Amino acid sequence: MARESNDIPITLPDDLPDELIAVIGAFAVVRQLETRLDEEEFYAQLSKQEQRMILFLEPPRRMGETATFMGALPSSVTAMADTLEAQGLLVRERDPNDGRAWQLALTPAGKAARAETISKVAENFRAVSGLTPEETKTFGRLASKALPDPF
Repeated sequence: MARESNDIPITLPDDLPDELIAVIGAFAVVRQLETRLDEEEFYAQLSKQEQRMILFLEPPRRMGETATFMGALPSSVTAMADTLEAQGLLVRERDPNDGRAWQLALTPAGKAARAETISKVAENFRAVSGLTPEETKTFGRLASKALPDPF
């Protein structure tokens, strides 16, 4: 795994099972990724949760579905939607499958913010993970098996 030059090398005990090594490695990637993204302050006007929400709104989704995908309370999704709508990043529109229901959809500015978020996360993942493109594809495929329903 790639490390920042000022990081102290970590040697794991030989008796750890593969499962624990996988967990430790996954946590290390997430920690380093979040640190790098925080330092870059891209899309600084958005919280981490708002950035996550933008990622989940392609395709457009109802608020309840968005809350489920994010593992968030519906009330917090409503508050985030209000903020993102005020910033011109999403709109509320009628669900084409149920005219009584509303869904959240990204505006062109929201789609640009989503594309920037995806690009920055991918770039920084490559930097902190040290994985090749093929290893990244394999890692993504394997890690996606752990996603809970409804993913």
